[in-house]
Amino acid sequence: MTREHRDEVRGRLTNEPTKVSLLRDVLDAGLNLDVADPYYGDALEFDECLDKIRRVGRCLTSVLRRRLGADSSEA
Repeated sequence: MTREHRDEVRGRLTNEPTKVSLLRDVLDAGLNLDVADPYYGDALEFDECLDKIRRVGRCLTSVLRRRLGADSSEA
């Protein structure tokens, strides 16, 4: 998600308390960084993008498991 995407989502929200964040905020909190779009890039740029997304996924999974409780049936 880019900052532009985030702002678009925020503009469409009807539930004020909903928090919308950039994926990169999970890895680099407070830096307000986009995940670079590799569309016009080479294979290395796609691999780097995929690596970032995978790292974010692992971090988010850990955070959510802690919030739910590691032994929770919902985790």
